[in-house]
Amino acid sequence: MSLTEAQKSDARRHLEYPTIGLIRRDDGVGVFGQSAGGRYFQHFGLLEYRLQNMPPVDEARLTGCAYGALALPAGMDPLTGNQLTVTISGGGLGSPVVLVITAAAGETRVSLLQKLVVAGAQNTSLATAQIVPMAPYGGGSSGLPVQPECAFIAPNAFTLAVTGTGQIAPVITSQGVKQEPSAVVSKTSTIYGYLPILSFLEGAIAGSTRNLDTSKADVWVARRDEIDQRKKLYKEWQQRLARFMDVPVNPGSATSGGSRVVI
Repeated sequence: MSLTEAQKSDARRHLEYPTIGLIRRDDGVGVFGQSAGGRYFQHFGLLEYRLQNMPPVDEARLTGCAYGALALPAGMDPLTGNQLTVTISGGGLGSPVVLVITAAAGETRVSLLQKLVVAGAQNTSLATAQIVPMAPYGGGSSGLPVQPECAFIAPNAFTLAVTGTGQIAPVITSQGVKQEPSAVVSKTSTIYGYLPILSFLEGAIAGSTRNLDTSKADVWVARRDEIDQRKKLYKEWQQRLARFMDVPVNPGSATSGGSRVVI
């Protein structure tokens, strides 16, 4: 999907897994310098699988991005010449972006949304605003989506409007809003997403150094257990991320009581 290497690295770091590293070739016949399988243990491999195969809405929950989606409900496929129109506004765009997709002969609901994704990916305004379209996904006994969806994720909230002609009847399943979890960190600031929340809490632990040189100043009195309490809160959110990913905090890490590296 769209997780960046930096985001995947943050997920590994907060769950206390080691750097994944790169596979090196020792010669020109495809022999690896290290055994590729030896780089993983069971939980690490599961984490990597989930990071590589995460649906867009879960990516939004992980990264704190806004998520929007539209669907073509179960029914007849479009006829030749039917049109799907999607208007995206807000989200850092200077003006609304309108994507118009025309059904070709033999078009299906799935292929129509695939064309929408391609058109969105090629739009420079959406790219500049970091609004990323996602290919249709879904479930069903046939392996194809029962209700194919096209999703968009972006750093900032955005608005979707959709219309269709002929047999195209799009519906908005989610506007481009931030997804839970969230943490209110001040009267005017709320942080969304597991990774941004954990990075904020991690920084707050280190930031406690500002109070270590003073025990009292006028009416202000330092909390003796400030660092411990901040670590406890960080660990709580670390466990929330572990439950979300259904991957435990690295059982081989030093804080888990094991050796730092388990392979």
